[in-house]
Amino acid sequence: MTQYIAWISLDNRALACGELELLLDARIITPTPKETAHELSDNHVIFFDAEEKSESLFSRLAYTKLIAKVLDSSLMETVERAKERFDFADADKTIKSYRVDFLNSMHDISELTAKHIFSTVFRSIDKPKISLKTPEAIFCTFIDEKKTLWVARQIWHNDYKYEQRKSHLRQRRHPAAMPPKLIRAMINLTGLRGKTGEIVCDPFCGTAGILIEAMHCGFHVVGSDIELKMTNGAKINIKNEIAAAPELAKLCDPQTDIARESALIMMKKSDAIVTDVPYGKNTKKLKNPDLYRDFLNHVERNKLAKRIVICMPHFADGKAIIQQTKWNILASFALRVHNGLTREVFVIDITQY
Repeated sequence: MTQYIAWISLDNRALACGELELLLDARIITPTPKETAHELSDNHVIFFDAEEKSESLFSRLAYTKLIAKVLDSSLMETVERAKERFDFADADKTIKSYRVDFLNSMHDISELTAKHIFSTVFRSIDKPKISLKTPEAIFCTFIDEKKTLWVARQIWHNDYKYEQRKSHLRQRRHPAAMPPKLIRAMINLTGLRGKTGEIVCDPFCGTAGILIEAMHCGFHVVGSDIELKMTNGAKINIKNEIAAAPELAKLCDPQTDIARESALIMMKKSDAIVTDVPYGKNTKKLKNPDLYRDFLNHVERNKLAKRIVICMPHFADGKAIIQQTKWNILASFALRVHNGLTREVFVIDITQY
């Protein structure tokens, strides 16, 4: 196992940790910070252990801004003085330019401490040059509450390309579409790693927001919706996405993989279901708790998937609904949308069929 430092988004720290645990099979070392202490800068920082082979999956993360591999740590003799023990010459002799990012707020580190870290940590590099814009290497430092100075090398940062796939930018839109950041996180919560042939299904696909994001994560996708307007929109949006990125064509054939049918009768089997069930002022009156429970029972009874990541509105009491079925809750996350709506995301699975 290798130790890493993640700089996570404050949008939802619990969801950020959930992604790391379920996608990377990571062991979180730093406890999830309390929501009441969100103003503290070091609440961004999470330490975790994971296998190095998981590094290829970092690019899938949505609620993590960057990840750095821990190189060394040292207990500081005083707040102003760290022991001189870091030496990167053996690790990488080719570094010609670098930048140091402090994961603490600079208000928490004195100018003397900062200068000492610069001079001590990089003394082994032959005439290194500081480059803020185009460094060959980026190093991250963090001083924890025990006065331990951690030094890590950044190996991945989030380019936020998924933000280019917001619903309002597609030809066919959905008024209640989820942001791609949340969609990507839900896909990651399935724990699927994008092995060849893995299938993600959305039985309430709307205009294909979840399916499109799953395709960009490397999954084959299938979907359905009871409304013809939605399935037509889904097909158009997927065709447009394939036209812009032809490599996605092998992951979905809109004509055969998108169908107009009820989620209560669809029989598409998949490795995982990721879905945002219908709700709102109109659908709320359609006894949605019955729909949700019947859907979960339908999937379980017909062995359509062993894991589901499902988003429900808070007023549906999703936990109570799931407990009425044979599904087990692995994790749950609350995401406040506005005063009248909180989304609840549940990760559920069936241990045995």
